[in-house]
Amino acid sequence: MTRIAIPFVLFVLALSGCQQYELTVKAATAVAKVENAEGELRATAAIPFPQTITFDGSQSYIGTADSPASHFLWTWYDVPEGCGLDLDSSDGFSNPNKMVTDFEPPMLGAYMARLTAEGETGGPSENLAVATAFAINIQGLEFALTWDQDATDLDLHVINTGSPNDYWTDNDCYFGNPTPDWGMVGEGVDNPMMISDVDTGYGPESIAIVEPADGVYGIAVTYYNDWDTGATTAPSVAVRMDGAELHTFSGPALSEGDVVFLGTFQWPSEAVTEDGTMYTHGGLNGPNYNDPT
Repeated sequence: MTRIAIPFVLFVLALSGCQQYELTVKAATAVAKVENAEGELRATAAIPFPQTITFDGSQSYIGTADSPASHFLWTWYDVPEGCGLDLDSSDGFSNPNKMVTDFEPPMLGAYMARLTAEGETGGPSENLAVATAFAINIQGLEFALTWDQDATDLDLHVINTGSPNDYWTDNDCYFGNPTPDWGMVGEGVDNPMMISDVDTGYGPESIAIVEPADGVYGIAVTYYNDWDTGATTAPSVAVRMDGAELHTFSGPALSEGDVVFLGTFQWPSEAVTEDGTMYTHGGLNGPNYNDPT
């Protein structure tokens, strides 16, 4: 659905010279967005299920775009049938009266969140501001990283040779090499794609290959930045095919700069080799562990 955000405007013609003036009524214009996997705000976005959906009203304003709105209400405009959410309710929003709110989708489908905004004075917005998040299944082979400590940055690495020696090379899919050309040269469906990169805690970070080439995939996790917390955190990587979980690798508690090689996953046999060998980012020829260059 196309979002319409039009401030109320009165056009007044003065009798003298028929000069036209534009007078803006101090009413709110609500602008609803959804944050996609790359962190961009859009009116619509596809979100890998069951990842948290974030709805954002920060671009709402009063009168002009220079005056941000200060009061918000998120309600449902449309939801998937059978999801248990009532239309026009605020069911499931973490903070329905906040500028930014999160939502955990209970099932696949399109979730259309409506935002009403207003300022300290004046009535609420009357424009229809709707953001649509499509909770989708990732097709093909997926590697999904989660961890147990907020305000920390872990990174997922999937290596198409199955060897930790190819960490941080063209054979490694990670945030710095999110769409390498693997398999048949120039063919897109056998290439991995980083679906989401999370740097503030919990994940999920996800790498998917629609039609994976036969071979052995190595799985590593780097503790890239502790944001000066000094916290340790333990990673977990789920391997799925068309949304069905095949295996979960669990790692030890990591400190900033640590890399754990969790093991390998072979396709199409689905053979798993657990590893758990610990390395350091620098020891595997990576640059400074919290320096993306």
